[in-house]
Amino acid sequence: MIKIPVLRSILLVFVMIFLYRLSFPEEFRKKQSQSEIAGSKEKKNMVVSIIPMPAKLEMKKGSFSLNRQTRILADTELVWEAGYLSDVLHPALGFKMLVEEVASNPSMENVVILRLDPSLSGLEGEGYVLKVEDARIEFEAFKPAGIFYACQSLRQLLPPEIFESSPVPGIEWKVPCLFIEDKPRYEWRGQLFDCCRHFFPKQTVKRAIDLLALHKMNRLHWHLTEDQGWRIEIKRYPKLTEVGAWRTEKNGERYGGFYTQQDIREIVEYAQVRHIMVVPEIEMPGHSSAALAAYPELGCTGGPYKVENSWGVFPDVYCAGNENTFQFIENLLDEVLELFPSPYIHIGGDECPKQRWKECPKCQARIKKENLAHEHELQSYFIKRIDRYLTQKGRRLIGWDEILEGGLAPNAVVQSWRGVKGGIEAARQGHDVIMSPTSHCYLDYSYPSITLERAYSYEPLLEEIPGDKAHHIKGLEGNIWTEHVPNRDRLDFQVYPRLTALSEVAWSPKEKRNLEDFNSRMKTHFRRFEILGVKYGFNELDKYMKNSTVIGHWKAEQMQKEGDVLDWNLTPHIKAPGKYNIIFLYTHGSAAVQIAWAAIFQDQKEIHRDTHSGWSGGNKRDIVYKLKLEKLKPEATYFLKAHLTPHGDTNSNGEIRISREKQ
Repeated sequence: MIKIPVLRSILLVFVMIFLYRLSFPEEFRKKQSQSEIAGSKEKKNMVVSIIPMPAKLEMKKGSFSLNRQTRILADTELVWEAGYLSDVLHPALGFKMLVEEVASNPSMENVVILRLDPSLSGLEGEGYVLKVEDARIEFEAFKPAGIFYACQSLRQLLPPEIFESSPVPGIEWKVPCLFIEDKPRYEWRGQLFDCCRHFFPKQTVKRAIDLLALHKMNRLHWHLTEDQGWRIEIKRYPKLTEVGAWRTEKNGERYGGFYTQQDIREIVEYAQVRHIMVVPEIEMPGHSSAALAAYPELGCTGGPYKVENSWGVFPDVYCAGNENTFQFIENLLDEVLELFPSPYIHIGGDECPKQRWKECPKCQARIKKENLAHEHELQSYFIKRIDRYLTQKGRRLIGWDEILEGGLAPNAVVQSWRGVKGGIEAARQGHDVIMSPTSHCYLDYSYPSITLERAYSYEPLLEEIPGDKAHHIKGLEGNIWTEHVPNRDRLDFQVYPRLTALSEVAWSPKEKRNLEDFNSRMKTHFRRFEILGVKYGFNELDKYMKNSTVIGHWKAEQMQKEGDVLDWNLTPHIKAPGKYNIIFLYTHGSAAVQIAWAAIFQDQKEIHRDTHSGWSGGNKRDIVYKLKLEKLKPEATYFLKAHLTPHGDTNSNGEIRISREKQ
């Protein structure tokens, strides 16, 4: 029981507190409340949303504010990085931070310090330390690339408005106090950019490089030659761009373009200072229609050939029995090597049909002369010969996993795309590997096929790879093939945010990756994208799948190789007139299905048809067909008919769903 004197003392304290608060003016108490709210907002705004997630991050109390008096102090070797940081922050800040070249790390306030530290060799070439204190920000690294990546982290520590292209009033440019020690998990963190199926101007390529830099990615795999267009100027062979860079579309229009050697030098330098290696891909021996159209004597039949205006794999390839073919390739590679300082040259090597070689006397003579068993070994001979040439020039050959067939060239790097089997086998043989399986890394695939979550779940280092071979997994690439990517907006849609997810897979420690945390950080990153004008993608199928019901299936036993019209009863699902969405959803089997058209029938009479090419398989594209019923006939029977063609074999299975649009 509390004694009376103690109780009186407690009551007296409460009375004194009450009288003390009353003694302050109302205006002061309002200010105090507003200050508390502001403090709460500041704390909320100081949430860290760095992507990719740093290896080590420790939050501290306080913040550093950038202002007009803030200076950047940099070691002599870091003047470019310091200038880059000042330039990239300038538009939104509305002021430019002065860059000063210093030989040491002075103890000054209101400065951003960039310095190299030989003792940080454990961070290797791309790691960095970032320290934010009330009085200063310090970047430390073993090499300049690490400082550059620290710059990207600082950009993401600031409010997302820092990505605006003009001054933003009313923003306090505060950076939370923290300590970061960070380095990448993999040395190869890249994007393949196909500029052949559709051509993209120089500024779009530079923009792609800037977005790679923001995500701490360091490889641009630039796909420059294809059946549908030759995109690199070769002065010794001018017809490659005079003829090979242009195709006649099915509507009769001329389409194409190419990069001059000056364009390429400019792009390579632009990437180089941003610590991004540009790796060119010059396709051989297949995917060479554009080159053969320009120089038909290099094919097995002598032509005529054309620059292709459709997608797929074509039978005409370089003649492997013609010595002039190798002289041509070596000559053009000499010019490629002069333009690209990259130690790696990608030569494709994928999807090379062998029929022309089987029918070619020169190729058959080559097989006999070199004691080769078959055409697969002839392809291996082709690749090994180019590998020797590149090795003599101090470069390394990269090829798609088909180069494993018939025997692998000694110095070759394998890029595994047909799943992961090729990568596993190459690593076991002691070859370096870049992983980019279609299952997770093909960014031209639709979002239902590869969701953001699926891309984030990718793990390059598989259990099947022995521990002593794990170091051969050099990293990954996200690949954007552009058959169905005709412009920059669609490019953005397909690449981001899935490449953002892959950037974290490639950079961050496996144990640090967390999908829920990533999605939380993406909320801020989406805002950055919006400010930068990146038209990022999403699952377009979601809105059609919502409230949809299954009306039927297609099965392997129904499939005809040449295609067929199938039908399904719609009567139970048609309750009112309106607009209906029909979704062809592949579920399993080794074959995708191509949909040519879909139509709604009322008592055997066609009411409405949607004709467009859809594709439903592991990759899904344009699989929603929109059908309209103007008037409902209560006693009628309704059917859906569609023309389906399996791709490859006939083992394709899926379901058809229907949803009605709200009126």
